[in-house]
Amino acid sequence: MKKAIVLTLLMLVSVLGIADANARAKVYPEKPIRLIVPFPPGGPTDIVARLVAAEMSNGLKQSVIVENIPGAGGNIGTHNAVQAKPDGYTLLMGTLQNIGINPHLFKLGYDPLVDLVAVSPVVMNPNVMLANATLPFDDLQGFIRYAKANPGKVAYASSGNGSSTHLSGELLNRMAGLSLLHVPYKGSAPALVDLMGGQVQISFDNVVSAYPYLSGGKLKAIAVTTPKRVPSLPDVPTMEESGLVGFETAGWSGIFAPAHTPDAIVQQLNAEIQRVLSLPQISEKLVSSGSYPETGTAAEYADFVKAETIRWGKVVKDAKIVVQ
Repeated sequence: MKKAIVLTLLMLVSVLGIADANARAKVYPEKPIRLIVPFPPGGPTDIVARLVAAEMSNGLKQSVIVENIPGAGGNIGTHNAVQAKPDGYTLLMGTLQNIGINPHLFKLGYDPLVDLVAVSPVVMNPNVMLANATLPFDDLQGFIRYAKANPGKVAYASSGNGSSTHLSGELLNRMAGLSLLHVPYKGSAPALVDLMGGQVQISFDNVVSAYPYLSGGKLKAIAVTTPKRVPSLPDVPTMEESGLVGFETAGWSGIFAPAHTPDAIVQQLNAEIQRVLSLPQISEKLVSSGSYPETGTAAEYADFVKAETIRWGKVVKDAKIVVQ
């Protein structure tokens, strides 16, 4: 009898222990979440991350703390995220640069497609092809004719060697049969200054950075690089409308987690991020800053990121781009 009672008690303790463990496992998050931004504070990626993190904190009832870990084009912060414990308490703000382009330019020691899991898209950042306001063309085909009539004399500025703006120029070279000279700068600000000064003829930049110069007539917009026209530049055609079918170079940002993060946590985070992006006060702020909220499941976002990585890898390879 005593043995039966002991066995019953042991079974009860075991069942209660399993139930308690399951209950605790379902409680997420139990502590603050770290969101790594692998770029300096104050930049467009950081601004978006902080806006989304603040509202996620409200929804998850735990603080989502943005931590800037800049350096090496986003590689240092990304590596930090890759090495983190896959428990949902370390997330990464990934972009076209550090997720889609850098693996083709650097020996990273990790593969974002393997060592990270896509959680949710956040925003798409439209780019625009810009030209010096004094040049004798106003559309893409006029520029192409101008470039072909002046071989070796037409240059484009980028925000740095291996940047998305650099690759945009190389994609234009490849698709339009041009041989534009590439002039890298340390950021978009000095590139735009030289573009206005006539040291270079064209450049690619995000709409929010370029808008003040366009509205002031210091630069002219040739075409936007998104599939659809941008609401803040409704009269500017797309590259595809201008004759380059398939030209798309919009930047993007999304949230990632270390590989092997439990799928239940990934799905919970995806639902929360999508909720945040659907809020009018959030979407309006994003749009006003030149970013456009993106919807999608974790699986859909993983497919998108993989396709982008493959696409830009081909551009890097074809253009023989190396980081100096």
